[in-house]
Order: sequence, then C-alpha cells, then structure tokens
Amino acid sequence: MTTLFKGRLKSGSFEMVCLFDAEGRLLHLHFAPEPGRHFLLRFQKYVGRFKEKEAPFSWEGALQKVLEGYFSGRLKRPSFPLLLLGTPFEKQVWEIVKSIPYGEVRTYSWVAERLGNPGARRAVGRALAANPVPIFVPCHRIVARHGPGGFSQGLKIKRKLLLLEGALRQ
Repeated sequence: MTTLFKGRLKSGSFEMVCLFDAEGRLLHLHFAPEPGRHFLLRFQKYVGRFKEKEAPFSWEGALQKVLEGYFSGRLKRPSFPLLLLGTPFEKQVWEIVKSIPYGEVRTYSWVAERLGNPGARRAVGRALAANPVPIFVPCHRIVARHGPGGFSQGLKIKRKLLLLEGALRQ
C-alpha cells in the first residue's frame, strides 16, 4: 500500500490541504480543509490503495513559502516539485496552461487550438477540472468566451486569484 503525506496550510485568506508522495513531490493542492474526494478517488487509479500520514514540516514549510510568495504578488511563476497524475491528454492540456503568463487569461478554445483540435473545448474543460495542483498549473487563467467558465475549486476562488494577478478588475 502506498503512503501519501497530507499537510495543511494557510496563506493569505486561503486555507488549503496538500498531498505529497514519499519523495516530497506535490500531488494535490485543494482550497479547503480536506482534499477533494473526487481527486482522492482519481489517485487510487494511479497509485492503488493508499494511506495518509502527516507530511513532514519541511515539505509543508517549503510549499508554504512558495505559496506566500505567490499570494503576496512577489512570485509570478511559482515552482515546486510536482508529480502530475493524469491521462496523456490531461497532461498535454496542463502543459499548455502552464505557459500562460501571470495576470493574463486565455479561453478554452485557445487551449484546444494549441492542441491542434479546435473542437476540443469541452474536453479541455474536463482536463482542467481534473487539475490536481491549481496555482502551479494555473487553470484559473482559462475563461469561457463570454464569462468566467468553471473552476474545480469554485468560482469565488477563481475570482480571487484573477483579482490577485490583476487579470480581473473589481
């Protein structure tokens, strides 16, 4: 049985829970006191059955420092060791999304075009909903053509992140 390590963080006005693998790579970052249940079920698909232990303080502390840099506006491209678990298509979408600069937004259509499949907007949306590490894969920067679109962490958090980055005006 695999062991995943859970930590809890508070940065700015956000309370988050995170999961790491045994090497300290971030698997999941969730804006809530507990991991998203659908993500935990997805992880079982990739790592099998797992148990959770408390994360070492050094991992939590390193992640906390990166997130504080991002939430303060000092760190425009936050970086942390990641283990992205997803389908090949999801990983392709996530790589494209990682290229979007801080403070800018793109549409689902823009991502689909970069994939070479302009009709894949909905598939892009599903891949973004499966993104386990928002901020590091900044899916909040993807909007619908005529509105905010969705966000797996909730539209209230998406709005706060876009305001923080200056991509949205109050």
